[in-house]
Amino acid sequence: MFGDAKLRKRVSELEESLRRIELAFEKLEHAYGKIEVEWTETYDKFRQLHWRVAKRAKQLEENSAESVELQQSPPGDQELDSSVGGLTPQQIEANRKILARRMRGRILPQ
Repeated sequence: MFGDAKLRKRVSELEESLRRIELAFEKLEHAYGKIEVEWTETYDKFRQLHWRVAKRAKQLEENSAESVELQQSPPGDQELDSSVGGLTPQQIEANRKILARRMRGRILPQ
């Protein structure tokens, strides 16, 4: 009879201990899930930022290549292109055409 009470008490303590461990594990799982979501969001932001930086670096590289080409072009073209910094090739071409149209109507000083 006395041995039975000790066993029941011991089983009760073990069950309580198991409940605490399960609760701690659930909290840990919940926290891990939260951390995983935060990490995923941070990784996505990093990817977007990396993509923007890479895109900007590519544009700068293209612009520097264009500036080298402009430096090698005839002197008359340099005058037109010196005012166009950071434009895409299509924008530069459109700007050249606009400036050429404007220059047609002017009388050049002698």
